Amino acid sequence: MSSKTESHFFKSLKGRLLLRYSLLLGLLSVFVFTAIYQGIDQQLTEKADAELRKFLYFFSVVKYTDKKTDYPKWFKEKSSNILMESSKSGGPSMFALYDLSGSLLYKSEGMDFEFSFENYLVNAGTMKEPYFQDVALHSGKSYRMMLVDFKKSYLLMAAMSRKADREQLDYYRQLFVIGGALLFLGGLGIAWLTLGQATSGLKRVKEAADSITASGDYRQEILLNNEGTEVNGLILSFNKLLQHTDVLIEELEEVSNNVAHDLRTPITRMKTLAQTTLLNKNESLSLEEFAAQVLEECELQSGIIETVLAIAGLESGTATLAKSEFNFVEVIEGLYHLYKPVAENEDIKLTYTVPEKAVLYNGDRRKIERALANIVDNALKYTDAGGEVSITLSITEGGLIVEIQDTGMGISADECQKIFKRFYRCDSSRSKAGNGLGLSMADSVIRAHQGTITVSSQLAKGSSFCVELSA
Repeated sequence: MSSKTESHFFKSLKGRLLLRYSLLLGLLSVFVFTAIYQGIDQQLTEKADAELRKFLYFFSVVKYTDKKTDYPKWFKEKSSNILMESSKSGGPSMFALYDLSGSLLYKSEGMDFEFSFENYLVNAGTMKEPYFQDVALHSGKSYRMMLVDFKKSYLLMAAMSRKADREQLDYYRQLFVIGGALLFLGGLGIAWLTLGQATSGLKRVKEAADSITASGDYRQEILLNNEGTEVNGLILSFNKLLQHTDVLIEELEEVSNNVAHDLRTPITRMKTLAQTTLLNKNESLSLEEFAAQVLEECELQSGIIETVLAIAGLESGTATLAKSEFNFVEVIEGLYHLYKPVAENEDIKLTYTVPEKAVLYNGDRRKIERALANIVDNALKYTDAGGEVSITLSITEGGLIVEIQDTGMGISADECQKIFKRFYRCDSSRSKAGNGLGLSMADSVIRAHQGTITVSSQLAKGSSFCVELSA
């Protein structure tokens, strides 16, 4: 593996996860080995200490009241028998007797090391518990030593070899090293396979993204595989993103077609006016009238552009809402008085219903008024003479609801899902004036206030728009 390949591997998710896993597994193995090793060593040490304590039993035959006993001589005479009995039970194999000043009085055969008593002579004669210590010689031999007061006039030291213990610890050490290495390598192998399976889904997502980028076909989908919940969840989310992107592209194409359609007519009209005026074929139209008509068309198109920009700002979140607390009842009453002359002129009955008390709401009043006005304007526009339009404001536990109902021509179920798109106009509304932005603007304003707007309709019976806003 070249250095470049190694660098790429450890920069990959699989490489970084494998490196972290190997470090964690290595540290965990060392920790477990150390803990077990120290535990075994502690058990062997406690066992040796117990054997050393049992060694004191062999001296219980000496009477404590016998002050005339020559203990060095007694030790010399009895040492062979004492060590023989001790060795049968696996106890100490050597001992020595010292006076309280640390001078050697007697030592058994095999005692091949000297012990310094400088740190213990202060407590000599008053030691309540035996003192234990490991002694390691330059020759490689190791012993477990016990030092204890004897008859309050001597220091008795007993020692036993730890060769068997060290051999046992060496065996466990080798066993743990081999077992740990096998466990480490096996763990890495399992991790490699597991990570390979987990990252295969990520690789497929990347390849699909590259393929889509190259082809521009957002209808492709990634098939699910048995690669884990997280990877499958990522694939599902990616597929949803593809579907949403495909819908957005279709909507963009539709909007572009609608924009081209809505702009073509006024531009053609202005072009015709300009041509006839230049060729003096329209002598009845003065330059002032021509300029006025062109200005009117420009104002209309400018309004469309401003509305499109406002909708884009609301949907992207870049537009700011001038929020303040206001009485929603006043908004409904204002809509009624604004459109009452229009309704009367079209012989349409316009009514409104509001609560008796004030309904306070914190939002951008101007934008909300404009959104509701667009819905009311649509209701009046597509309701025939003799019909009715009603505006109802009601209070809910979580906020308020505004319902605008009409007895107009109605909207088909399929078109109910499309009327909030920019520039979309129902087939039945093509004969009416408009640009298909009113409901899209209303929907953007309501959603910017964390609200919802829904529609239910039946052809030839009318429509009902329901606006819900949270308090």
